[in-house]
Amino acid sequence: MTASTRKANDVPSIYVADLAAYNEGELVGRWIRLDDGIAAQDVHREISEMLLERGNEEWAIHDYENLPDSLGEYPDIEELVQIAEAVREHGYMLINGYINYFGSDELSQFSERYRGTYSSLIDYAYELVDDCYDLEKLMGTLAHYFDYEKFARDLELSGDIVAIELCFGEVGIFDSSY
Repeated sequence: MTASTRKANDVPSIYVADLAAYNEGELVGRWIRLDDGIAAQDVHREISEMLLERGNEEWAIHDYENLPDSLGEYPDIEELVQIAEAVREHGYMLINGYINYFGSDELSQFSERYRGTYSSLIDYAYELVDDCYDLEKLMGTLAHYFDYEKFARDLELSGDIVAIELCFGEVGIFDSSY
């Protein structure tokens, strides 16, 4: 899904629960939208405002929308805001797959690792060979027998790249060497 086709309800959001109320059997909390331009202090302020309504202090994140669930109940809010920014820029599926594979502490390496989104791993292999090798010059007429499917499989199996399955059969390709 590209940035231009995202809907308003695709905005990354968190549900912050009042733990004192939760422990008393009440569901008290607030959905906080991590819109463009929101800062960590804005999120902390909204959490504080929610807690002050009942005079409580403890909170936890009990639900995520368009953010990886793997972040847990007590993520670093600054990191959470950075992840939300990445989701808005690159889409949930790509960032979720990246964080599930590399970890949220590797988000700063996303731009260096990301090679693009392709309709298949084989399409990536075609582009890589086209951009980096002149098969006609290297192999002559044997270039017509080059097996792109096996080359793509070997790229992934060797660990040179990571292919993250997205939706509609697409794959996000990442360099694993950073």
